[in-house]
Amino acid sequence: MQTRPVLGLSLIAAAAFLAACESKRRESQTATPPVAPPAATQPAPVAPPAPAPRAHPYAQPADYDTPAVQTTELPSGLRIDDLKIGDGAVCLPRAVATFHYRARPVGGTEFIATAEKPEPAAPESQAISRMMPGMKEGLVGMRVGGRRRLTIPADMAFGFLGAKNPAGEYVVQPDTPVVFIVDLVELKQGFAAPQPAAAPQ
Repeated sequence: MQTRPVLGLSLIAAAAFLAACESKRRESQTATPPVAPPAATQPAPVAPPAPAPRAHPYAQPADYDTPAVQTTELPSGLRIDDLKIGDGAVCLPRAVATFHYRARPVGGTEFIATAEKPEPAAPESQAISRMMPGMKEGLVGMRVGGRRRLTIPADMAFGFLGAKNPAGEYVVQPDTPVVFIVDLVELKQGFAAPQPAAAPQ
């Protein structure tokens, strides 16, 4: 007779335990899933600094405004400012000149400095006779080791065509005078071949 109440209490306790388990199961299913911590952000890559201009003994940007040792103005409108007088050979009209130069339009932005090219930084070599008229006139009489600033009228430089960079953008607008600063490094002089003597009559 005493087993029935005990059995009844056991059934009630089991039912309560099962109800509690079911309640916890439902809570665990409806609970908000844990949020993963944000991934660590990588710092943005930093561009390497621009390389410093190549160190060299040739003309610098300040030489566009350096006072001249002597100045010559030709009837053509070409102005020659000697910034340094060389002590080497004198450039003749038929010479092949090796030189470094930098250049910009008058009042504009520099578009070339040969001594500061990334690679190669070799000087130019060219026959005087094949240069633009302003360079042709401006280098004759210059000595090796010298430095000249040439202010060249448009019609003796790039003329009505102007000059463009490889991207097709003007670096010298049409009909614009230009300034070249030239360091004469070496000369190979050319001479006319001797003419044969005339046959006696």
